[in-house]
Amino acid sequence: MKILNLQPPAIAAAWQRGDIDGAYVWAPVVNELAKNGKVLADSAQVASGARRRWMSGVVRKDFARQHPQVVSAFAASSLAAQKAYLNDPAAWLGDKEHLATLARLSGVPEAQVPALVQGNRYLPAAEQVSQLGQPVSKAIHDTAEF
Repeated sequence: MKILNLQPPAIAAAWQRGDIDGAYVWAPVVNELAKNGKVLADSAQVASGARRRWMSGVVRKDFARQHPQVVSAFAASSLAAQKAYLNDPAAWLGDKEHLATLARLSGVPEAQVPALVQGNRYLPAAEQVSQLGQPVSKAIHDTAEF
């Protein structure tokens, strides 16, 4: 087996050409691959296993120094959306504006956004901070060893 690191559009193209036999990818690409393939494990199943996966926002130090208000606004809006979702997932997913925004940002069709969101586990802000030590470091190390 040979493991390749490809971006989702490249995964879709390689799948269509028959260059790859499997992939770990998210919507909307996974939806395309599933049309003539089989989903072996979804994000919820992977997250419930021994190995966690992390989604992180990263910004260059020079950009953060030059645009601290942009970085703060991004973090605040992300945390506010996560908090609103955690407080009432059904109401959050029922808001067309939320779905439209995530569809635009992710490239996932709006109808598939609820499944995408529900396939992830969102932590409250305080728990995110506490996870930045050992759990995240271990997950990154384990991923690198894989």
